[in-house]
Amino acid sequence: MPETPVILRPDLDASIRSLRLTGADHHHLFRVLRRRRGDILELRDGRGLVALARVESVDRREARLRLESVAEPAPPDLPELRLALPLLKGRRLDWVLEKGTELGVAGFDLYLGRHGVVRRETAPARYAEVIAAAYCQSRRLLLPELAGPAPLPDQLAASGERGRRLWWADEERAGEPAAGWSELEAALREPGGIHQAWIGPEGGFAAEEREILAGAGATPLSLGPHRLRSETAALALAARILLPGAGPR
Repeated sequence: MPETPVILRPDLDASIRSLRLTGADHHHLFRVLRRRRGDILELRDGRGLVALARVESVDRREARLRLESVAEPAPPDLPELRLALPLLKGRRLDWVLEKGTELGVAGFDLYLGRHGVVRRETAPARYAEVIAAAYCQSRRLLLPELAGPAPLPDQLAASGERGRRLWWADEERAGEPAAGWSELEAALREPGGIHQAWIGPEGGFAAEEREILAGAGATPLSLGPHRLRSETAALALAARILLPGAGPR
């Protein structure tokens, strides 16, 4: 029996009993996955609502679904981690967004730094599509938030206003395996905290950016003895914080 596919439907509501699928969702389910009338699909709104729906009818352009059950399961007990990420070359940022979503990152805050790259205006829309696809594939309950891109000082100021605990992967601390981790592990044991981890661009944080981060109270972290690419640093840090048994709590 093939696994029930997950569809992101932000408009999902516990009071509705039927809805229709068109566009990319219709194509993926009925052209690519070859689903048909009578099959069960799973709908998620990205905020915690989950529904099972049966396909009542399918034609070339749309499908009609009947909702059979709606629930609000408890989310997994994970630290609330946001990654503050620079814009990266090629598809490297897409890869971080995809894998970070699979790991359980709560949100991505994109920033424009001194050594970052410039992206065309359509990039944020693609980033949202990457996150949505990874959300469905990994069967997450909550859809990660996507903020920015915004200048580094603005993104950092917004984080401070929201009371997040700030950390940053300090490329200059390579070779200091324990730097900053005792503080992070202690903070993770405190309930209810929101943690934001800053990852530098390929050229590293500029001197003035390091000063800004330190001035905002961000704690520098070492990610081991080797200098890591930005995407590697982001996923290594997320995995250590979010995966069960990956590190002390």
